[in-house]
Amino acid sequence: HHHFLERFSKKWWWTAYESAYLAMVRLKQENTVEAMFHSFRAVEGLLAKWVDKYHHSKKIGKKLNKIKLPHKIVSPWDNTKKIDVLNAYGQGLYVTLEALKGIDKNKDIEFDIWTFGNSVFQIRNSLFHNLEGLQDKEAVFKAWEISKSDNQEDPGKLEQRWKNRVLNCLNFIAEPQPRPTSLEEASLMFQVHKKLYEAIAS
Repeated sequence: HHHFLERFSKKWWWTAYESAYLAMVRLKQENTVEAMFHSFRAVEGLLAKWVDKYHHSKKIGKKLNKIKLPHKIVSPWDNTKKIDVLNAYGQGLYVTLEALKGIDKNKDIEFDIWTFGNSVFQIRNSLFHNLEGLQDKEAVFKAWEISKSDNQEDPGKLEQRWKNRVLNCLNFIAEPQPRPTSLEEASLMFQVHKKLYEAIAS
């Protein structure tokens, strides 16, 4: 039974899918601030876990709050500079992923994480200083760079595109097998595993 538990509830990426599912629930309840917080946290938290899981030895500094890359990269903040030390938090985590895993923004699933790393971080910083900016669902979608392709687009479609973007970010970082095709499915898988485990354990 131990093996069973290890396989599912101990997966380093589970909590990220749970956060993303919670974000979806909060959005349905019109709690846009929490929806933004949990969706952002899901991806940022997963990036931190990914670094810990695969690149822990690259963490440096007394508090291990920096990452030393094996090679220099062009600084995303100043393209005249080359850098090999990044923060082990915030946008530094995304840049680490890009440097070590490689991201091709021309591929659909990779475009989602690229957008997160390049836009959502910036928007998030200004949003959390101005929560009035999160009055409605559209503001959450906009923060994730999802806007209507035209005025006819159904709001339900926007929500689906937002959920897909968050899911694609998580799937790209975690590469779970099997790969959940929706946040609902990810959450369901987790609940089933938890119930099974509790049944086995009791």
